[in-house]
Amino acid sequence: MGSSQSVQSSREVISRWHSEPKERLLFDSGLSEISQYLQAVDKIRQSNEHAGMISMAVARLKNEFFTVLTRQNETAANGPNSSVTELSSSITDTTSYQFRYEDYVVYEVPSREVIDYLKNIAERMDSCGHLDACMQLYITCRIHFLNSKIKRLRLEELQGGDKKRFLLEELKMKVARWIQAAKVCTKLLFPKEKQLAKQIFGGLGGKHEECFLGSVNEAAINLFTFAKAVSVSNQSSERLEVILILYEGLSYIMQDVNDLFSSESGKRVRDNAKAILSKLQDEIRRMIMDFENGVLNELSTISDDGASNAAASTSVKTVTFREYLSPTEPVFQTIYRSSCLDRPEGTAADDLRLGEVRRNTENSGDQLQNCFQKILHLQVEEATVATLQTEPSSTTDSSSFSLGFSMEENIIAYHGLSLRDCENLKCIALRMNSKGRLDKLISVYVKERKSLLNVHFRQFWDEKLSSTDIQRLEWNVMEKKIIRWIRAADYCFRRIFAYEKQLSNQIFKDLGNATADLCFVSTVTHSATQLFDFAEAVSSCRRSPERLRIVLLFYKRFSDIIPEINSIFESERGKSFQDHAGRLLHKFAQLVPTALLDFEDAVRCELSIDHKPGGTIHSLTRYVLDYIISLVVENHDILNDLVTTPPSISLGPLFCSELQWQTQTPLAAHLVWIITALKLNLEDKSKHYQDQSLSHLFMINNVHYIAQRIGQSEVLREMVGNDCIRKLTDDVEKSLTSYLSTTWNGLVYCLRNEGLHTSWGFTSGVSKRVLKTRFETFNAMFQGVLETHLISTVPDLELRSKLHQSILDKLIPSYRNFVETFGSQIQRGRHVLYSVEELEAIILGLFCYYEFL
Repeated sequence: MGSSQSVQSSREVISRWHSEPKERLLFDSGLSEISQYLQAVDKIRQSNEHAGMISMAVARLKNEFFTVLTRQNETAANGPNSSVTELSSSITDTTSYQFRYEDYVVYEVPSREVIDYLKNIAERMDSCGHLDACMQLYITCRIHFLNSKIKRLRLEELQGGDKKRFLLEELKMKVARWIQAAKVCTKLLFPKEKQLAKQIFGGLGGKHEECFLGSVNEAAINLFTFAKAVSVSNQSSERLEVILILYEGLSYIMQDVNDLFSSESGKRVRDNAKAILSKLQDEIRRMIMDFENGVLNELSTISDDGASNAAASTSVKTVTFREYLSPTEPVFQTIYRSSCLDRPEGTAADDLRLGEVRRNTENSGDQLQNCFQKILHLQVEEATVATLQTEPSSTTDSSSFSLGFSMEENIIAYHGLSLRDCENLKCIALRMNSKGRLDKLISVYVKERKSLLNVHFRQFWDEKLSSTDIQRLEWNVMEKKIIRWIRAADYCFRRIFAYEKQLSNQIFKDLGNATADLCFVSTVTHSATQLFDFAEAVSSCRRSPERLRIVLLFYKRFSDIIPEINSIFESERGKSFQDHAGRLLHKFAQLVPTALLDFEDAVRCELSIDHKPGGTIHSLTRYVLDYIISLVVENHDILNDLVTTPPSISLGPLFCSELQWQTQTPLAAHLVWIITALKLNLEDKSKHYQDQSLSHLFMINNVHYIAQRIGQSEVLREMVGNDCIRKLTDDVEKSLTSYLSTTWNGLVYCLRNEGLHTSWGFTSGVSKRVLKTRFETFNAMFQGVLETHLISTVPDLELRSKLHQSILDKLIPSYRNFVETFGSQIQRGRHVLYSVEELEAIILGLFCYYEFL
């Protein structure tokens, strides 16, 4: 009876809104109307007998979804960045060009309330079998919005014309404009679209990815049209700088492109970008070869004026080439070196240069040494000048260093000597050795290379902090410095130090391994020691649970570069660096289990008494589960290797069998211990509620959240075991039973038949006075329950539905029977305040305080 009436009420709600004009939105009618309508849709769908009602509901939901989303689009389109590009100058005006990626203000995504509403509609459209229609509405709406945002970037102005016929400055300006627009798209607009699609369609079987690609795919393909046209335009070598800038800009966003379009459906966009990047690289190699051939032709006219003049001539050509390419030197070096590997050996110009050096080695040792020093010192001068031209904030601010960006964006490129310069230096070293003056030459080499290394090293690492200094740092400041150190160490050991070793071998290997190794170790010792000193200071700082994440990051990244350290310091002279690195790695390995123990103690001893209103999930519960999943699970293999001792306090059997506790890995035992300690802590916190109903509701919410998060993580579920999850689930059921008994048994007791009947002589009947008292008591108690639950919330929809059903099963049958039996004997509206349907509706509205907030 109750079920059919509930369905009938749902039909009335849907019919009423179906008759309303489309302009009147359910969304604008308040949370109560929204909740009532969505529950009505759920009820009708579950009845499986009202196809017409479903069609009416779907039509209303489609209208609501499209209208609300369109309204949000219009709001965002008129936001703070709506005129950013209108304020910029024309694309052809190079004197007043102002548009920059950094100036672009990100449009606001829809509010949490709107997103939740759209997500609720999408879930119900899915349950009704109309999700495809909902997705098509979303894609259509977002394409229109995204096109309006991209139109303001004025990309269409870049598309026309023959790229080869553009003036150099015009092409340079167009490339710069395209790079800024590409950054806006791949770092701001597209990620926002992906985030929005996931927020609305997440949890619907990967449909959010389909919605995202449907919204941005066409825009993404069009974005690369300009870069593709330039890559096939066969530019002359004089425009190499512009092509290098375009290559560097495209390389900069490639990781974002790969991340955004990582799915199989996004392969077309990824492949298109990769193909353009490859074509640009081929073009750069061709242009470099054309440019260098022109330089070599000029070198063939050099007169035989001695090694010093030859070195000076080489320097002039090298400086000219580098000045021409200075804005994009890191990219040039990478591509240039790869192109050199493909060049045929023994060209006429190369033979001429080497012949000049060999003929001039007959000069005095001083001349040779001066020539040697000039070739090396040229790099130091270039680096020093470039450093002065670099903005200080781009290199000294540790906050600008992020693990997501390449070190080349933050430091001056570490220039390598050309192959010809290396041959010249090698010939001079051999000649100086024959004159018995090698020691002086080695001193010159070490001095110049250390000077160059120091200039660059200061760009990304200038910290000189003791252990005491580090202890005084705020944790967020220390974390930034550690991340910066990781980047600096990785770059030094993999790139700079490795190159110094290679260079020493190229120049001095023919004089013996010991000589080459002496030059290398002497050059890098100071810089390497500075890096090791900071790591040593960090390993000695005080322990903190919050620091386990960064300690693990330090350990992982340092472990990764240990092979490079062992490789470049493989000689006896470098053994001290190997040993130092090994000791540091061991110290950080020991920090990991101790930090985990500190976290366990913090969970067990956390004493905050700020009970959450409404018995919702406590911040400690969320923090602990986020900590375990994001840290322990993601670093599962490393932690399993480093955590080798189980907890000293055996609380585990409270959540699993003794056998399982004894057979678990030490890491799994620690996790069970943390979960156990968390639950015991929550039990203590629940006692601070003055009302037992909220105390039980608090435990229901929190323990269910723990079991749910563990169950959702496959790794964590396998580690702690099914016994632990089963025990948590049983605890939720016990708390639910206690909640029902504490909160609702008194109300059911008011509805008993006992004590209502009285007799007068030979007659008997129901005492109206007692009956009125029963109803009045019920109403007062029910009002008290509503006041207690005024801001109560159960965030999990499935758990909330289960609570609703349990309360209905307990209360409604007794109330219906009592009202049907005795309700006619007293005045309705005064004593019988609620019909059965009204009581059901009120109960179904409980625990929803934060549903749309």
